[in-house]
Amino acid sequence: MVSVTENRSVALQDNEALFVSVIVGNGQLGGTYIEVSRGPDKIVVAKAADITNLFVGTGKTLRGFALLVRTAVVDVNPHTDWTIITHRIKRGNAAETNESFTKEADTQKPGSDGIVLYTITYTFN
Repeated sequence: MVSVTENRSVALQDNEALFVSVIVGNGQLGGTYIEVSRGPDKIVVAKAADITNLFVGTGKTLRGFALLVRTAVVDVNPHTDWTIITHRIKRGNAAETNESFTKEADTQKPGSDGIVLYTITYTFN
């Protein structure tokens, strides 16, 4: 398995609602797990193959928390080893922001299982 880990910050006003969508591209398969946490306290928000316009909370309720978005992508497309996921972040009435992450599954390497695990953590300011 290949891993990608990144941290991002999102500016979110107290009264702004946060919605998240996760898209797996390149004809690959994937599943996503989303949690909100602060210290040892964790709340599972979603576990699904398709996540579209998931309401996560408002700036006031999310401040001080971390949003963990973990997606496992399985390379099933025989035409490419590249995987891509896109997070669509919608903040209140603002335009959507697309955050894209790519990584090669490298299925030609001995012992490769063709899985890429993306772990992206968002904090709010």
